[in-house]
Amino acid sequence: VQQPPVPVEHIARELGFDIRVVALSIGVDARLRVTGACRIIELASGQPGVRHRFSIGHALGHAGLGHRHGETEVAEQEANAFAGALLVPAAWLRRDLDRLPTASALADLYQVSREVIFIAAQRARLLGKLR
Repeated sequence: VQQPPVPVEHIARELGFDIRVVALSIGVDARLRVTGACRIIELASGQPGVRHRFSIGHALGHAGLGHRHGETEVAEQEANAFAGALLVPAAWLRRDLDRLPTASALADLYQVSREVIFIAAQRARLLGKLR
């Protein structure tokens, strides 16, 4: 993958995850279920596509980092950082800021929320370049 948007759903499927959109409890955006060989990422129905994309990246972060359900807030922060880095790599953002300097344009390009763009820009020390 060399250009946005990162095909996060395809990546998850290639890693052996089944992705399902289901009714989840209010306030639950996604759930990772791993039992034996069964690996499922459940996404809350009614959420926008950008939220689903981030939730898939977040679940991949938990799985890749070996987190267990209900771990610490640090585990949540690590999974969020993983998802942000996967969906908006700093090198790409640095490159794309020159031609698309607004958060809205970048969010459309990367198929993420504006909030994800702002966080990615902050982590890459590019926030001052973003309009």
